[in-house]
Amino acid sequence: MKLRTQLLSGFLLVILFMVGLAGISYRAFISYSESSKMISHTYEVIGQAHLIEKLLSDMETGQRGFLLAGQETFLQPYTNAVNIYKSTYSGLRGLVSDNPVQIKRLEVIAELVQDWQTDAADPEISEKRKVSKGVINARKLQDILTEGLGKSILDEMRLVMDSMIERYEQDNNLFGELLTERIAKAMVDLETGQRGFLITGKDVFLEPYYFGRTQLAMHFKAIREMVGNVPNPERITGDLDELDRLSKEWLSVAGDPEIEVRRQIDAGNKSFDDLQTMLIQGKGKITLDRMREVIDRLEVAFNNSKNQKARNLVTQLAKGIVDQETGQRGFMLTGEDDFLTPFRGGQVLFQSSMDALLRLRGNVYDSKTMASDIEQLEQLSRSWDKDAAVPEIAIRRQMNLSTTSNEKIVTLIREGIGKKFMDKLRAQLKAFIEEEEGLLLEREAKAQALTKVGVSKGPLLAGTMIGIVIIGIMTMLFITHRVERLVGGEPTEIALIAERVASGDLNIEFDSEESTSGILLSVQRMVESLKINQQKAETLEWLNSGINRLDEKMRGQLNVSEMTQNVLTELATTLNAHLGTFYLVDSDARESTLTLQSSYAYTQRKNLSNRYQFGEGLVGQVALEKEPIIIRNVPADYLLVSSGLGESVPKSILVTPLVYEGEVTGVIELAWLGQTNEEQLTLMERVAPSIAINIEAAKSRESLAKAAKAI
Repeated sequence: MKLRTQLLSGFLLVILFMVGLAGISYRAFISYSESSKMISHTYEVIGQAHLIEKLLSDMETGQRGFLLAGQETFLQPYTNAVNIYKSTYSGLRGLVSDNPVQIKRLEVIAELVQDWQTDAADPEISEKRKVSKGVINARKLQDILTEGLGKSILDEMRLVMDSMIERYEQDNNLFGELLTERIAKAMVDLETGQRGFLITGKDVFLEPYYFGRTQLAMHFKAIREMVGNVPNPERITGDLDELDRLSKEWLSVAGDPEIEVRRQIDAGNKSFDDLQTMLIQGKGKITLDRMREVIDRLEVAFNNSKNQKARNLVTQLAKGIVDQETGQRGFMLTGEDDFLTPFRGGQVLFQSSMDALLRLRGNVYDSKTMASDIEQLEQLSRSWDKDAAVPEIAIRRQMNLSTTSNEKIVTLIREGIGKKFMDKLRAQLKAFIEEEEGLLLEREAKAQALTKVGVSKGPLLAGTMIGIVIIGIMTMLFITHRVERLVGGEPTEIALIAERVASGDLNIEFDSEESTSGILLSVQRMVESLKINQQKAETLEWLNSGINRLDEKMRGQLNVSEMTQNVLTELATTLNAHLGTFYLVDSDARESTLTLQSSYAYTQRKNLSNRYQFGEGLVGQVALEKEPIIIRNVPADYLLVSSGLGESVPKSILVTPLVYEGEVTGVIELAWLGQTNEEQLTLMERVAPSIAINIEAAKSRESLAKAAKAI
């Protein structure tokens, strides 16, 4: 199905759906309104039930507070909750008057509240009021608690810990924050266990107290070790400065110079032997090894001090160094600038990580001050234990031995009468609330379903339908036109083109008569760009391959004759030349003379010798000017190329000088039956300096050999 048809069909279905929706909205309006009222009513019932739940909690809290303190003021929450409960219960009963199940639950709740007051709360309160106000141990304990010695020590400890945590946050030391918070947690356990024992007198409540003691000693030991391992800021700063200096040194002695040599090789000004010489010197490796030593020191220092953020930044520094080295090595191997992307990205990553580490060291806490705070914190914890916790626990143990009417209260509480009533009350309230919440879910689901139906009627419904149809059609046409413009063609055709491109097939022809736009136009441009890039890559690969093969032919201890013949044969084969000659400067002649040294498919020259003076003929003129000459309109009687099919006149001739240290050492002449292209000329231009160097090397070897024989 065409895209246009699919879009039109989709919009038409949407319009039909909206018309139907408007048609049923009115019928859902009344049901929706009634459902909304029921939802509001249910929320009110649940709110009142939660209020009763809170009031029961206030009653129990007030009663327990009075049993602990023995002061009438602690009964205030109990008294207030009892008064509010009565009116709240009556109102809630009226709200659920149409629900017999909920009415029954409320009646059970009322009976349980009454039984709890009669059998538990009131008897325990009455017995507490009989307790003597002059019990010596209880008064002594109360006096100690009133003095607030333990509280003042704990408050001072909190201030010290807050200061420590703030400094750890500035240093981004999460482990330090964690240890400090664990010390605070251990102190909470100590206080919780001690307070639990003071309230109940039972040794089981001292378990958190003894556990907190053990944890406190362990955490103090750990935090002292961590602070003791904090690296010296001056030493870290020195390492960072050295690392920054070594990075710049590597760039200046190895990174940038080696890249420049590789560019000179591509330009034909230097050879791979020059690059190999630089690499053998190992200046870059020495600097990189020293940088890795500094990185290792930094990693050990931050690992010992548990500074994870600093460790991560050191890792980023190491990655930046590796990226620079990887990108530089990739460029030296290939000569492609794309391989320098990691090199440049590594420089940015290295510098940003270095800046972040320097900022981080600026926020580091002073280890001596932190050690002093830890010592103060330990002293305060020992003081709290010795001067507050231990004396108060001892007095509470003496109270356990006294025989007062508190024993009767404890007996009543231990019988668990009040707890049993409260457990039943909570169960009934939970069932009551769950029933209402279930009704709420049903009513909300119904209301949600109704909201999907329209709520207009009469003329409003008709106007809505007409407006929907008109707007829908206009929108449909507009969007369809816009989508077609944006896509530019059938999505299936575009997808097929994308699949061919993904598989490497770029032989795609586009209809030039049709005007393209949108995605199709972008795809067309992408294909053309890929074709151009592919052609460039193939050309570059051909050039590099030809250069490498010629280098192979020139290696070894070759004499001049072997060297020139190898070079000429390889050039003619690589460049598809049909004829070639190689002239060398005759060093024994009085005047500058070029003599034919080697040839390829050479059989005849019209009235021309095999020796030329500088400036004589094409060969001599090239030697004189030191610039190559290409002729694309060769005279019919100038030169013939012979083959098994006969003789032909070449269409183009390229004459190239070989220059070594500013002096011409030879001339190469190549001829083609067809026209030359730019790639062939480029290859010849790149290899000419290398050929000149190797010819001079062969000449030097022959001269040395002759001198050795003469001796």
